[in-house]
Amino acid sequence: MTVRQWLRKRRAQLDGVPRLEDALLGASPQRYAVYRLKYVFVRAMLRTVFRLLELALFVSAFSFDILGPVLWVRSVMLVGEALWWGALETLRRDVRQLAATGTSPSTAIRQWLALACAAATLVMAAAGAWLIGRPAAGPGISVLDVFVLGCSVRWAVDLLARTYHSGVYGVRRVYRPLWSLLLVDVADIGVFVLAYWWLGAW
Repeated sequence: MTVRQWLRKRRAQLDGVPRLEDALLGASPQRYAVYRLKYVFVRAMLRTVFRLLELALFVSAFSFDILGPVLWVRSVMLVGEALWWGALETLRRDVRQLAATGTSPSTAIRQWLALACAAATLVMAAAGAWLIGRPAAGPGISVLDVFVLGCSVRWAVDLLARTYHSGVYGVRRVYRPLWSLLLVDVADIGVFVLAYWWLGAW
């Protein structure tokens, strides 16, 4: 294949991609929305099904005394993840601006990583405070205590991972096929179901 043929092929590919400018001017906005949101829609539907399955397992495994705090912790974690990802738009914007001027964005990323470390430390401190002053009576730890600790560890690690990911994402968007997006969610619920089958409520 010659360079001219490759360029012609590449131009045809780019011409087939819906553009935001065309959608804003009224030229097939539905086509642009489908192009931009198709993966988001599929993943959102899949995650909704998985969350309902997770909820069904919670209901079948826990009493209503434990189910309330479990759902509260789970909901707070999901809302916190969404809020943190939204706040990281500031980092992504700064990284894009720095990259456009040829300046290294490493300082901005390190500052946000330091903030993420502080937030992760706060989350783990809250989990420690729960374990020390938990309302459950009796010695030892309960299933709820383990759940709170597990969610806290996951949330703390996720804060750091999402922050670093945002720093990279601000410079360049990396193409990911649909299966790579869905594999994480499938593995997440798969491990959860297998662990429930093996360990029960624990």
